[in-house]
Amino acid sequence: MNYTHLAHLLQRLENGWRSRSSPPNPSQYPSHIRIRKSRNVQYFALSNRTDGKALPIVVAVGVNYTQGAQTIPDEKPAYSKALKAPPLVEDRVNQFESAYISSCNANRTVWVNSALCDSALPANLLDDGTGEISPYHLVMTNLSPWITTDSWNTIAGADGRNITADLLASPPVGASTNLRSPFEHIRELKECLDKEEAPVVWIGHGKDSVWEHFRILMEQMGVNNWMLTSNLGFPKASGFLDRGNRYSEEVLRTTRVQKENVLNEIE
Repeated sequence: MNYTHLAHLLQRLENGWRSRSSPPNPSQYPSHIRIRKSRNVQYFALSNRTDGKALPIVVAVGVNYTQGAQTIPDEKPAYSKALKAPPLVEDRVNQFESAYISSCNANRTVWVNSALCDSALPANLLDDGTGEISPYHLVMTNLSPWITTDSWNTIAGADGRNITADLLASPPVGASTNLRSPFEHIRELKECLDKEEAPVVWIGHGKDSVWEHFRILMEQMGVNNWMLTSNLGFPKASGFLDRGNRYSEEVLRTTRVQKENVLNEIE
């Protein structure tokens, strides 16, 4: 998909969701005292490190875009290449996700056996044929569009996950009986990308707050091009696959025992 076309698509989605968003309401939702007073929603963002070429898309799904005094794209117009007026969605971000994609390609058995990626994910994901990751557009979205006063994990640690659960259950468009809520903006993004017939890989990043919701959402949307990583806002953790390796070894050991038992029964 072309970069400029993708930027305008995301801006249209961002504008639609922001226009429906209501301000925080702490009297009804206790968690809303943890939402920033202004510039407090961001639904979508696009890494500005790519160019106008038609490229595949990686969608990174985190918990929320930023927090505290950190800025959102509207406050960084110099980062915008394709868009000239708010709401802006282009931003400069790190490329930590490529290290996880490479790891997934090199350790596919571990990733599949430890449920860190779908078994249907292509074996050499985004590989350019030389072992390097080919260019792609990076789209960012989050379970919660709210921009909070502190990091999600800080709030969960200080106030309890009951407060972050309340934030998720009370999005800017308000609580809804719609079965697509509270992650309807992610569902709409997926539907728009489907219409464009763009190849997409989905990454759920943030093991403490995202993975469970992300996996259920992928199942509901019928997505099998997914993988799980640590928070992409930080460098790749060297020990990310430690648990995965241990669990994968147990899966392989259990599978071997099961096969031996079946063979013994046949004999």
